[in-house]
Amino acid sequence: MIKKKTKDKINNYIIKAMTTTEILGAIKEQVEVLELENSKSSKAARGRARRAANEIKKLSAEFKKTSLAEDKA
Repeated sequence: MIKKKTKDKINNYIIKAMTTTEILGAIKEQVEVLELENSKSSKAARGRARRAANEIKKLSAEFKKTSLAEDKA
């Protein structure tokens, strides 16, 4: 479903060829990571939680762009 390793990527997710459905799936995966890592108390886990939050932010911006493009098409 989600391809890996291209030049334009967000945490190894292809962003140019993704549809809104695929972006939503990637956001859901990052939310799961955020919930799991935030429940832990170590510094490393908190760092992983912050990284997941940043990825959600980036994917959300891409979702907006893709959604507008799909509406125009």
